[in-house]
Amino acid sequence: MGNYFGNNLKYLRRTNNISQKEIARVTGKEISLIGKWESHQREATMDSVLSISKFFDVSIDDLVNTDLSIKTQFSLVDDRDIGEVINDLLFDLKSEQVLMFNGSPLNEDDRELLERSIGLGFDAVRRK
Repeated sequence: MGNYFGNNLKYLRRTNNISQKEIARVTGKEISLIGKWESHQREATMDSVLSISKFFDVSIDDLVNTDLSIKTQFSLVDDRDIGEVINDLLFDLKSEQVLMFNGSPLNEDDRELLERSIGLGFDAVRRK
């Protein structure tokens, strides 16, 4: 089983205000076992993983192999596409009078370098 299952189960439960008791009901398992899955003390059976993936409407692959807390941050930022978020960031970089990084203002060369780096990263992701 992948490394993310326990963390994802806890993340999905908490973000959806679901108790371990409810997950136990869905999977037909004891509440104590749910906690052991979340703390990586025990691995869930495939049947349990399938039940949980259906309950949260998440693919088994994502549930087991993806850090859903990060994926969710990038896919649901203000209900906008990540492309819009990056375009807004680039616009802000161009329009802000003083842009700070670790408490120090960025000079124009650093600002342009940051803008190009973000743009190149975004272009690389779009090509995939």
